[in-house]
Amino acid sequence: MNIIPNDVFENYIYKNENCILVQDPKHNSEAFHYTIWYIKEHIKDIYSITPEVMKLLKEFIEEIKQLELFKNEKMYFTYPPNINSLHLHILPYDYISHRPLNELFLFENIHNIYQL
Repeated sequence: MNIIPNDVFENYIYKNENCILVQDPKHNSEAFHYTIWYIKEHIKDIYSITPEVMKLLKEFIEEIKQLELFKNEKMYFTYPPNINSLHLHILPYDYISHRPLNELFLFENIHNIYQL
């Protein structure tokens, strides 16, 4: 069952066997917005993340940083997600989300839980 939007696979910026990077539809000239989708297997949400998934996401982030698409960024998961497939948002550090703070989970904090 593939519930990742089809355009993710058609309009990606960078991809490896585990993840895919796209420019989010909310991306604009005032604030970048990218999304990393985990594609190795279906992971529904942040409560299904494993240390291995976090390791692969961290490696992918290191790969895409070489593209120099963004700087001064923050990365977060949302819960509950709008689409039930694990994805990570990349936005300017000073971006203010329309979502309540209790629905935003910083990648760094989740990563630290696994001490990777």
